Amino acid sequence: MRETEGAAERAYEGLLRLILTEELEPGDNLPALTLAARLGTSRTPVREALRRLAGEGIAELIPGGGARLVDPTPRGIRETFAIRECLEVLAVREAAAYRDPVALARLDQCLEEPEEVPQDPLEAFRRSLAFHLLLAKASGNRELPRVLGGVLAQAQVFLLFCPPPPGETGASREEHRRILEAIRRGDPEGAEARMRDHLRLGLEELGTP
Repeated sequence: MRETEGAAERAYEGLLRLILTEELEPGDNLPALTLAARLGTSRTPVREALRRLAGEGIAELIPGGGARLVDPTPRGIRETFAIRECLEVLAVREAAAYRDPVALARLDQCLEEPEEVPQDPLEAFRRSLAFHLLLAKASGNRELPRVLGGVLAQAQVFLLFCPPPPGETGASREEHRRILEAIRRGDPEGAEARMRDHLRLGLEELGTP
């Protein structure tokens, strides 16, 4: 059972890497047999990975079999980021008021990366998502992580299709640090301003300011 789960996880990570390196593009069909040969595995773990991608909004299952990557529209991107901004501004303002030391320590730990990590686009993607989810938890609002989780995952999907060039992941990490510094100071206005700037830059990366 564990071996099967491990194969599905490796197939999932392999597909994410193909997206991040732009070997798979928005709207591409995802034939399980072809992808299995490409990833050096069987069709079963690839099919499980495709179902997981569909559950995360990265792919969509085609009636009758098969799957394809989603192809986000500019309007869909803007609408999702508008909702995300409202929720993340709430998160950082409440986190700045709450200032839970355990939550702040977890956020610090999330930003303490080895030098080689930013060169791995998949790991950088995961850490960015983890940081934003930790911010929601740091708010002290027990419902916020659940509500934000789905919106955040969808927004991260868009960024998955437009990974930043090497070196720019460091800039994003600096933006995260500035948000965290404002929270630690107990400065909700400063945290809000830095979060809005961070999300605006994210939209600019997608070509949808």
